[in-house]
Amino acid sequence: MKIAVMQINGERVDVDVMPEMTIGDLKQKLKALQPSSDKVIRRITVVELLLEGKKQEEDELTLGQLGLSLDSNVLVLFTMNAVVAASKESSGRAAQELVAVHIPEEIHQIEHNAFQECSLLELVSMPSSVHQIGLEAFAGCMSLTRVTLPDSLKAIRANAFSGCTSLRTLDIPNSVTEIGDEAFKGCSSLVSVAIPEFLRMIGSEVFANCRSLRSVTFSDVTEIGHGAFSGCSSLQNLSLPDSLIDIGESAFFACTSLATLWIPRQTASIGQKAFQLCSSLTSLSIPESVARIGPCAFSGCHSLKTLTIPKLTEIEDSIFRNCSSLAHVIIPDSATRIGPSAFSECPCLTDIAIPDHVTCIADFAFYDCQCLHSVTLPDSVREIGQGAFFDCAKLRSITIPKGVSEIKPGTFNGCCSLRSVTIPGLVTSIGEAAFQRCSSLTSLDIPESVVRVEDLAFAGCTSLSSVTAGKSTEISSNAFEGCTFDVDLSPVDLSPVTLVRIHKRTKKKRRRP
Repeated sequence: MKIAVMQINGERVDVDVMPEMTIGDLKQKLKALQPSSDKVIRRITVVELLLEGKKQEEDELTLGQLGLSLDSNVLVLFTMNAVVAASKESSGRAAQELVAVHIPEEIHQIEHNAFQECSLLELVSMPSSVHQIGLEAFAGCMSLTRVTLPDSLKAIRANAFSGCTSLRTLDIPNSVTEIGDEAFKGCSSLVSVAIPEFLRMIGSEVFANCRSLRSVTFSDVTEIGHGAFSGCSSLQNLSLPDSLIDIGESAFFACTSLATLWIPRQTASIGQKAFQLCSSLTSLSIPESVARIGPCAFSGCHSLKTLTIPKLTEIEDSIFRNCSSLAHVIIPDSATRIGPSAFSECPCLTDIAIPDHVTCIADFAFYDCQCLHSVTLPDSVREIGQGAFFDCAKLRSITIPKGVSEIKPGTFNGCCSLRSVTIPGLVTSIGEAAFQRCSSLTSLDIPESVVRVEDLAFAGCTSLSSVTAGKSTEISSNAFEGCTFDVDLSPVDLSPVTLVRIHKRTKKKRRRP
């Protein structure tokens, strides 16, 4: 004879029984039931058997004595280490309609994966005895709308409620001191959350991709982990606690509705990509306590207009890249280096003053700053990276600091408004395409220190009429390609030559093949 047992995950299991089997024997058989495909029933410790609604507690009675038959209304309850996992009536309908679970009073912890992917589960009630919810305990419960967490709860482990896409309300008791990584990741219906009073760290991606989350109330948190609120695209109100010290990498990445941000006075570090793509952020206050802001921290903040940077020593890579509304920025006197692409693609930035202690402006630092018309470079600068001012179309003049020894490839390429440039006497080389397409440049004085002018260095400088260079300067044959004056060269072949003087002739230039 077989009885049908339907587990909480909806899977039917037929169990062989005999009339002479005792209730105790049946319980042991059910207790050992561990189908390989079942992700729910893993640690069965107690089995209760109900016949016609009556709990059978006399384990020595046989099934025959109870009158068990195929038509009997049998309900089997499995109690696991952490939870009560329901089975079904012999009709096979009860478990499929299961929408709520009540955890018994004697349960102290809900085990790992206990209700994982129970897609019909809507409501969970936990007693005051529960102090821990295990890894992925309710992960993927897509119908779960409400869960009551007891005041006794201390720990919510990693991924405990991840992917609970219908979970709308969540009251985390103040007794909780630990929330694991990704605990509520992808809870896309969650609207608000209050962080418990004694929780000090919010782990990695705890609330990531909670797309409906609008407000977060913090307590005395000191650290917000990697990606903790990344992708929370509805988050509008954010009041960070005074206790906050570290904002982790990508902590608020792509929070596209976040409009204002006040960073507390004790905060020391803002991680890489922490606020990247916060495209609605218009107002930002960074205190002097911040000693480091990681690469790309505010890149893609398209609505940010003004900014005062705290006393950093390094403006890191791409930190404000593609802040398309940024018009004014103050770089602190403490800065010694401006990193690669730090302000690239900031088309509204009009002027920039580089502080006296900066020694390096890295590659593409101000690339494609189309409205940048004024740059002050101090004598402390020793290195200007390649493409540093590439396509700064409105830049009118530039004085290269005395300590710079090399003008790197593409440094001022596309600066089509550049009319004058002062090259200092220590420069030894002018790199490939360094001043290409500087179509407003009219005259050029290359100092005797320059040993080599590389390919296309001044190509397309169509207004250039006067160029002076040292006698020993070696100039690539196409360094001035596309210029509208004739070139008086000696020797006259197309190999690299020594340029003495280039002047504009009255007759029309014949283009080179």
